[in-house]
Amino acid sequence: MMRVTATELKTQLQQCLMQSRKEPVLVEDQRQTIAVVISSEMYERWLEMEDAFWLMKAQQAADSGFVGTDQALELLKQVSQEKGISWEEIQSGEMAGNETAVVHTT
Repeated sequence: MMRVTATELKTQLQQCLMQSRKEPVLVEDQRQTIAVVISSEMYERWLEMEDAFWLMKAQQAADSGFVGTDQALELLKQVSQEKGISWEEIQSGEMAGNETAVVHTT
């Protein structure tokens, strides 16, 4: 993998861009990697993998008992009653003391 300093990147930009089509180019400053130059194709693949990862996480959450918005609001209402906080206070964000909460419902 090609490694360049930030200064070298300035002077060898075209070479670094060409190399990034084959493999990532690490940009270092004081022996620490501060950036990585990758091709647009690699970036697109990364975005696809990230989307797939979050889809998998969402599916895992749903499979393990993920609750929807309506159920979450019902749970909040139940907890507010148990704690003696009015639902109107929660919705307005004007709770007693220094606490602040805002619940948006659609």
